[in-house]
Amino acid sequence: MTVAAGAGSATAAGSFSEVVSGEPWLAAATAWASAVLRDLGREVVGPPRQVRVRPWSTQLVLTAPPHPTAPPIDHHVWLKQGCAATSYEGEVLAIIARAVPEAVTAPLAVDPATGRFLAVDHGATLREQGRDGLADWCAVVALAARAQQQVLPHVDALTAAGLPDGSAATVAERFDALVASGARDGQDDGERTARLGRLRPAVLASGEALLASPFPVTWNHGDLHPGNVTAGGRDGVDGLRLFDLGDSDLSCALELLAVPHGLLGDGAGWDAVLGAYCDAWDVDPAVGAALWPHVERLHAVNRTHAWRRALAEATPAETARWLPDADHDLTRLTEAA
Repeated sequence: MTVAAGAGSATAAGSFSEVVSGEPWLAAATAWASAVLRDLGREVVGPPRQVRVRPWSTQLVLTAPPHPTAPPIDHHVWLKQGCAATSYEGEVLAIIARAVPEAVTAPLAVDPATGRFLAVDHGATLREQGRDGLADWCAVVALAARAQQQVLPHVDALTAAGLPDGSAATVAERFDALVASGARDGQDDGERTARLGRLRPAVLASGEALLASPFPVTWNHGDLHPGNVTAGGRDGVDGLRLFDLGDSDLSCALELLAVPHGLLGDGAGWDAVLGAYCDAWDVDPAVGAALWPHVERLHAVNRTHAWRRALAEATPAETARWLPDADHDLTRLTEAA
């Protein structure tokens, strides 16, 4: 369900967090959500709760019971709005839900002009349920791999929705932009540019390796971990549902495992997760292991680029707070070079 834009877009004057913390935006967002839910036969009860404000997104929780006998979980609806750089999330979620309904749940409504959308509450995440063991990780990455495969025919639609290009074919452009960004924000002390310059050939070579790999360019979640997966026991594969797609991009499929690897580290657990993922693609895990250093180089570029896009509407204080996190992956890569 796509609904026309209303007032209160985050493109108004001021930083994103300042705009979405203001009464005009809250009133407009609540009015939009209430109208959508009323059309669905639901009435909002009480004021919304703004549970999170970040430089790149905000979330409201509304209470809107669908009918008297519905379980409590169904009474809550989430409204999320991203800044301009992440405003694609609702449309991307809708496209993936149509292509792979067993992997994500379709939003109740999307307003592409403002980047806001409504989603049902699925209950506790895997992390909240204590389900972050090896079997859970393997089930999650296998489900995500199937989703990547099934959205391949829809890559053009995802691009049209604004999903960023993180492919190996365009990594040089993103890498050079990151070099320039350091000079603009005063981070460049000369040594940073020199380190990045030494790293550039390896990054481009890794891009070539991934372009020649059996893993295609497809949708990547961007932040896959047990805190971004729900397991409410609903229909689908083990009731698992992926959510929080604000870090998504189009990149080498194998890059999906970058965050899992960062959390699991090397060892038997990582080998099992890599194996489960490669099995879903019918690729020898040894091939995935050989490609991994290349994945890490491109992921560092893509992750840093995504962070910096997300901070484009931040206040100076927010930039100072989050910029070290934004540059963490690329800094680690240059220090290891």
